[in-house]
Amino acid sequence: MNNCTRITTVAACAAFASVSGADELRVPQDYATLAAAAVAAMPGDVIVLDQGVFEGQVIFDDFHIRIRGQGAGLTFIVPASNDNGLPLLRWYDNGIDRNAGPEFPTLEDLTLIGFAGGDPSQQASYRQGLSVQGQNVGRFTMQRVRFEEFYVPNQLVCSIVNLDSFEANDCVFANTSGEEGSLEIRQMDQAVLHRCSFERSSGYRGTLTLTSITDATIENCSFVGTASMSLSTVRPSVQLAIVNATIRNCTFGAGGADVTSPSAAAGHFSSFNSAIQLERCAFGDGALFTGNINSTIEFDRCIGLQVPAVNGNIVADPQFVDPGDPGADGVWRTADDNTGDLTPMPTSPMIDAAGGEAFGPGAVDALGNPRLVDVTDIANTGTGPIPYLDIGAIEYQGTNTCIADVNADGVLSPADFTAWIAAFNSGAPACDQNGDRECTPADFTAWIANYNAGCD
Repeated sequence: MNNCTRITTVAACAAFASVSGADELRVPQDYATLAAAAVAAMPGDVIVLDQGVFEGQVIFDDFHIRIRGQGAGLTFIVPASNDNGLPLLRWYDNGIDRNAGPEFPTLEDLTLIGFAGGDPSQQASYRQGLSVQGQNVGRFTMQRVRFEEFYVPNQLVCSIVNLDSFEANDCVFANTSGEEGSLEIRQMDQAVLHRCSFERSSGYRGTLTLTSITDATIENCSFVGTASMSLSTVRPSVQLAIVNATIRNCTFGAGGADVTSPSAAAGHFSSFNSAIQLERCAFGDGALFTGNINSTIEFDRCIGLQVPAVNGNIVADPQFVDPGDPGADGVWRTADDNTGDLTPMPTSPMIDAAGGEAFGPGAVDALGNPRLVDVTDIANTGTGPIPYLDIGAIEYQGTNTCIADVNADGVLSPADFTAWIAAFNSGAPACDQNGDRECTPADFTAWIANYNAGCD
């Protein structure tokens, strides 16, 4: 049973149970290894990994099995000692027993590591981290998964292909490199990436590649140190081919050359036969589009020195605290890299510059901080009923010191109680009203006291 409770009224809580009929196979409590649990798992079961390091290389010929760890910093899957080139984890839809249960495997709360120890710029893992391949059916979801230290010649670090849909939330690709990229999503109706980050990640084509997708959304994601491995042409952070994509509230920091190709150059996007809508995105240095073939591209309330001066765009330096840099050697994926800090500086023109009407109470940014923060000493230049959303993935937390004003609208009202309930239910930082850096029922009492104390 899921022990997480959510407040539904002032005095009542409701518990949420796990999927009906599903068993939890615990490793190592019930099964000594991940592989043993995978053999024993039945459709709908959840393999629960404890804290620690587990050997991977597990193939699921069934789309109904799920894996859950204890957290990206607590549960790790690493290659098995025998290097046979298989992915650490692979789901493959064998097309059999379609009535066995819901076809949506999930992977959550763990880290996949390509290899332990050594210099990733000199060693190759010769394996993908994750491969999921359907037969034009099924839905795959990743939650709070971290991919780290992969160098995959001639392959992808993570490949998601031939599904109905795919969703990734709060996932990280750090120090990952594949000639075909870090993450490829291909051939499906819908793909969603929310609050994902790409750090020191490279590819010969693009760090993130989307191909043949009817409806793609990339939201609240950040890119820094996304480097090109190409020897001849500029390669992008994001490559889109035959895609209808909306990219909103994303931030792009420094890119450049990869250690494997020191003379290469990187940009932000390339597009082929695609329709792309860029909304409220922030761009550091670098070419916006390195290629644009038979595509339509529209910028709306974006910021950067190269954005077109239309649709409320701001042609200016976004003024990140630190856009990042590859260090003295000028190439990424080496020891002197600096991934920077893509938070807006206090003087950044993207603060309070985009309408926040699409965000409700409890919304958070790419770092998990409150999303709607009205910086009272900066003019609101955004449009709509809530005109103080920042452009980009990371919200400047500013000078709003009224902690009881949970919805950050500058007014203490009963709406802040509703906002606090939403923050409690989602575990958002605004829930913490007593300053203990935890979200507990004690914060409700603290919120009442803060509310009654009022704000200047």
